[in-house]
Amino acid sequence: MRGPAAPETFAAAEAVARAAAEDDEQNPSIRSGAGARLWSHGEARPRSVLLLHGYTHTPQQVGLLAEQFFARGYNVLAPRAPLHGLVRPVPHAGLTVAALRAHATEAWQLTALLGAEAGVVGVSGGAVLATWLAAQQAGRVRRLLALAPFFRPHRRHAPPIAVAALRLVFGSRLLPDRVDSRGYSYVALAQYLRIAAAVRPRPGVGPGRVAVVLSAGDEAVDRAAAFGLPAALARAAGASFEKVLLPAALRLPHDVVSPAVLGTRRAELYARYLDLYEGVPSTAHRPGIEPGAIG
Repeated sequence: MRGPAAPETFAAAEAVARAAAEDDEQNPSIRSGAGARLWSHGEARPRSVLLLHGYTHTPQQVGLLAEQFFARGYNVLAPRAPLHGLVRPVPHAGLTVAALRAHATEAWQLTALLGAEAGVVGVSGGAVLATWLAAQQAGRVRRLLALAPFFRPHRRHAPPIAVAALRLVFGSRLLPDRVDSRGYSYVALAQYLRIAAAVRPRPGVGPGRVAVVLSAGDEAVDRAAAFGLPAALARAAGASFEKVLLPAALRLPHDVVSPAVLGTRRAELYARYLDLYEGVPSTAHRPGIEPGAIG
């Protein structure tokens, strides 16, 4: 996403982000509407936020949520992950830890110049990258919201010992890739798992605010890991922490962001996510969506 030299000003960062969005829009190899997006107020704002979509998704997944942040005064960047959103999909086995980290880091460097206080929101695999950024950026990421983070698969799909084998065997490409019935590449998933395993909370380093959202109906990720890693990051940084388990009555799957999945609950949930990100007290929570009581 960057130009020949890393930008150092709001104007330069905005120009790079806008050029990336325009390039994606004009690129015939990228699906219409699936490219990177920038929502800019035309000047550096008090707050900016980076939105990282999930694996196999595109910035469309977070587009309407981004608009809610923009309406609250944020400058917002939603980049397109490598090998995503293509008209003719290429094997996701081509994803690497290095490429995903570079994608997240370059997008973060732009976001940090778009606002005085910058933070990151990630969905599933994007939440892995968001958490990694928060742990890596030595306090520059001021807020982190992890939505259905894919730190470890649900135990029904892979018990803990199998997860370690998945990271090693497929993460290192010791065996040919496998693609499951949902079109998920084992090699690609292993890259996200390797990044998650490398997150190391450090005392005094991290965001000032951490929040996590998970659906009670999520059968894709391990609940203990989804809440546990961000909690450890918050403890190490001395940050505020909040976790929310969306009730089973909402009948939401792993994806708790895509507009088509949320249906009539979309506005309510998006408002709740922004409140969580900003640390609005629980008394302002919307009806039916209360803080989780997970031990």
